[in-house]
Amino acid sequence: MSKIDRERALLNPSEVFGSPDELLAYEGLSRSEKIEILRRWAYEAAELSVAEDEGMGELSVDDDVQARGGGEAARLMDAIRRGLRELGADAEETAGLTKHGSIPVPTK
Repeated sequence: MSKIDRERALLNPSEVFGSPDELLAYEGLSRSEKIEILRRWAYEAAELSVAEDEGMGELSVDDDVQARGGGEAARLMDAIRRGLRELGADAEETAGLTKHGSIPVPTK
């Protein structure tokens, strides 16, 4: 992957990276930058999940995910959580990663 626009990645991670795994594989970002981008991506996934619940998003055809009550947003949130664990993010960095959770607002 070529050099990315960090600001754009922070504002809209899914426009820059195809998946959380793609973000993790990108070598041009520090661990803390990747964690911050994943946290912001979690917010995006939470918004998508609410939209799916309200019938505004595509529902998943994946039986495993549907059985848990989610669609694309549930898969995305699972991938984000795996990424954060892989990066060794601590509890404070991952607090509130739920649909209606209190995802901390960045202070930067």
